[in-house]
Amino acid sequence: MKKPILLSVLACSFAFASNQTFNLKELHQEYLQSRSIGHGLAVEDKELFGKVTLTFDDGPHPTYTRKILKILKTYSDKLEAQGKERIKATFFINGKQVANYKYHQTNKYAYELVDTKASRMEIVQEIVDQGHILANHSVSHASLTATFLNTSPSILQNEIKLTHDAVDFMMPDIRECQNKWFFRAPYGGWRSQNATDGNAETKTVEKYVGPIFWDIGGRVTYYGNSSIPSDAADWECGSLGKSAEFCARGYLNRTFRKTSNQKKIRGGIVLMHDVQSITPKLLTYSLRVWTGINPFEGGTKKYKDLEKFVVDYKFDKVPTMEVVGLDSIKAFDKFDERFTSGYCQ
Repeated sequence: MKKPILLSVLACSFAFASNQTFNLKELHQEYLQSRSIGHGLAVEDKELFGKVTLTFDDGPHPTYTRKILKILKTYSDKLEAQGKERIKATFFINGKQVANYKYHQTNKYAYELVDTKASRMEIVQEIVDQGHILANHSVSHASLTATFLNTSPSILQNEIKLTHDAVDFMMPDIRECQNKWFFRAPYGGWRSQNATDGNAETKTVEKYVGPIFWDIGGRVTYYGNSSIPSDAADWECGSLGKSAEFCARGYLNRTFRKTSNQKKIRGGIVLMHDVQSITPKLLTYSLRVWTGINPFEGGTKKYKDLEKFVVDYKFDKVPTMEVVGLDSIKAFDKFDERFTSGYCQ
């Protein structure tokens, strides 16, 4: 049985960081014509109600990734002391951050792996040593829909395979049923032709589950005409000159949105970037509220935006979220041939 790379059916309009917006109706029609239909926006999946799973893109960065790892360890230690699970985040690695590549003379996207960057690989090892998940975010971070749809399938395959090759000895052993290889497309750009091209490489690329999308952290958006953020994105907060407190308020408002009957908190997959200077503070502020560990420590003057978050949702007491690993999401099992064939059941 052939295991397809996932295609995510979008549940809402989706604007990419490249300012390129795809027509939702066209996306749905194309996905439905393909047998590779996936589920990346976990807001559709009830198993993540009341939960968040942390994902970081574009790294590793020599400074910010280590700061993030330190924060995750601090909160994991505190959670473990409470008898709770440690935080397992997923780091979507960009190939150019960890390796050097030789470029083809006539095609800048046709290249081969030369060697790895020792200092960056040390950070990758720290990610693994702390129990987090390594995942794949392509080599070049080019839009796969804009760049590779009309090229040789091998070009797209190399975007995934060459990043994998750089860190393959540290990737989880997928012979164990609890492990998966995850892929996220740059900017979330993905079409059925990408899946067809990817699945043609059966040794490595076809074994990936993805592309993994996100529920929280897409763009800075507001409630109506107000100045209250209904969502935020670390990369955009930085470019707009917004504070980490403002950005966290957007992440939290998006996290704590409720189902139509107002009985469940949606939660979902959180997108952050470990190459952004704002992200360590943003992560700290968000984790304070998600975990309930000193949520508004520091006083009203310093964290006024975070305290306003409580007003946004009229909480008397802010509920805590369970922080879970991407590999715990059972919805992804139906796109893994080990489960669909009964091997892991």
